[in-house]
Amino acid sequence: MLTRSSNRRHFFESAQRAFEFAQSEGEPLAFLLLDIDDFKKINDRFGHQMGDQVLQRVAECGVQTTRRGDLFGRIGGEEFALLLPGCDADLALQIGSRLQRAVRQLAVPTTDGPLKVTISQGLAVLREGDMSLDTLYVRADEAMYQAKRQGKDQIVHG
Repeated sequence: MLTRSSNRRHFFESAQRAFEFAQSEGEPLAFLLLDIDDFKKINDRFGHQMGDQVLQRVAECGVQTTRRGDLFGRIGGEEFALLLPGCDADLALQIGSRLQRAVRQLAVPTTDGPLKVTISQGLAVLREGDMSLDTLYVRADEAMYQAKRQGKDQIVHG
C-alpha cells in the first residue's frame, strides 16, 4: 500500500456508515477533499518515483493531522479525502488549515533542491436535506476545483 491510508473502497464504505450515523443522530459531519497542486508537473519533471514519494509524504501529513475517529484516505491519483465526524465547518477549517500548513512545510529533496508541495481543498458539511454521501462529495469536489481556479494552495467551503 503506497500511502498507508485507506483506499477508495474502504474510505467510501466507512464514510457511508459515518454519514448514516450523523444523519440519523443529527450529528455534524464534514468532508474535505484535497488534491496535490501541479502533481502532473512533479511526475513529468522528476519522475514517478518522486511522485510516489510526494504522495507518501502528503498521506503522512494527513494521517498525522487528523483526530482519533477521523477517516483519511487516498481516493484516486493525487486526490485524498478526509471525513470528520462530529465536526462543524469551523473545526473542519481549522483541521484543514493544519493539514495545509503541514504539507507546505514539506521539503521533498530533489536534484534541483527541496520541492515545495501545496494542496487545494474543498470542504462540505452535512446539511439538513442531504440524502446521500454523494451530495457531500459533489459539494466538496466543486469547492476543491474552485480552490484550484482561485490560485491553488487554499481551502474553499462549498
